[in-house]
Amino acid sequence: MNIIYTKSYDNTVKKLKRRKKECDNLEDIKSKITNHNTFKEIEMNPIMTTIYDFEALKYQNSGFWSFNLEKHGGVIRLIVMPSDKEDEIIFVYISYDHYKDFTPDRLKFYDE
Repeated sequence: MNIIYTKSYDNTVKKLKRRKKECDNLEDIKSKITNHNTFKEIEMNPIMTTIYDFEALKYQNSGFWSFNLEKHGGVIRLIVMPSDKEDEIIFVYISYDHYKDFTPDRLKFYDE
């Protein structure tokens, strides 16, 4: 599976470099994602849902999914969304305050 990055993700990931454990978890998630062929496979993978709390977001964030970068109970989340292409996933944003700092209408993509 290919990973596509947004401008918003690239801007927010810079701050994560000071947090070793979360950076390691992000790299582990990236590695695991590239071993899948489709977004549906990631949804069904018990490792992703159990260890990284991969889940669909609700309400105003519907259409987005998240991974917990701190594992079980932390507030730092990697927010992703499925791409139109079956073999791609889009890394959208890293939230440092349990989605309170994430607003879908302010996302910046590279093709804009």
